[in-house]
Amino acid sequence: MKVETMHPGKETPQASLLFLACDQSEYIVPAIRSALGQTGIVLEIIVSDDVSRDATLKILRREIENYRGPHRVILRCNSQRIGLDHFHHINAMANCEFRIMAHGDDISLPTRCMKLWQAHKETGASVVWSAREVIDAFGRVRGAGEQGRSRFIQASEFFHEWPAGYCGAVIGWHREVYDHFPALVRANVPFGHDYILGVRASLLGGCHFIDEQLVRYRIHKFQQNLRFATHDTNALYQEKRTWHRISQQRTVLQDVDFLLKKPPPNTDAAIICEWSLQKEELESIFRINCDKWIEQRIELHADGYHPQFLSEAKAQTFVSRFATRGRTARRAVLLASILMNRLRNRK
Repeated sequence: MKVETMHPGKETPQASLLFLACDQSEYIVPAIRSALGQTGIVLEIIVSDDVSRDATLKILRREIENYRGPHRVILRCNSQRIGLDHFHHINAMANCEFRIMAHGDDISLPTRCMKLWQAHKETGASVVWSAREVIDAFGRVRGAGEQGRSRFIQASEFFHEWPAGYCGAVIGWHREVYDHFPALVRANVPFGHDYILGVRASLLGGCHFIDEQLVRYRIHKFQQNLRFATHDTNALYQEKRTWHRISQQRTVLQDVDFLLKKPPPNTDAAIICEWSLQKEELESIFRINCDKWIEQRIELHADGYHPQFLSEAKAQTFVSRFATRGRTARRAVLLASILMNRLRNRK
């Protein structure tokens, strides 16, 4: 790993902006410029590249070298690709109490960080997130995100389903959602941090939603989660969705156990009692989803589907092969899915 403080800044940062990039040279320029162009707040901006195979790191270095603003800017690059653990490493470097996520394919509006930080200060919420505008690979608007009033989100809403529009690309969080819990590394988290952060926050200082579009969220051909959201049948999609849900709920149950055994200092007894009740509620939901997943697997097996596990690299190879031939993103993933299902059906 290589770390460089490329711009020391002139003032003490108020929040840390964590900018993650990997193989996003097509979209990286507007993304990094929107991060460097944040106004109304002084930031520690940690820009991190996960061993990009294209020109992403070169472009990032050029843009940061040309930067002359007030923010402290640090550039790091991994020595080997670490995927899901990339976020854990960059978060551990942050020095500010409040941190904000940014990705190399999305665009943050100029006041995004300031407004998330202000909402955190005013509400005391451990996680704050905003509405988003959805754009395509060419920057064309494809739809609005969630709509609704700014409000606090209850823990029970996370237990049953993700709140509308909630995702890692639009959040800011207080460091306590990491400091009071086990590390979110691949050994503990099978798929993504987003949901787990939200539940952790709802157990601590709460979650707050801002009804203002502060991120232009890009959908494009190599988006990481596109492969998991597109299948050739609805039954396959629902089975994968349920598996994601129970795997993350299992991690959350472990988090609640951890809180009950080692609560933060000066935690009120009433809060600990509430955590115990919430654990019972989550355990009930977890059992229901486990039963649901088993039933979905039985139905798929009856329909002739037989599971065959593929490595991440092999799955990505299928997607890349078709996408680079000029296919649309959805068709590329669909073709890869059909091919993988044929492999599953071999006896």
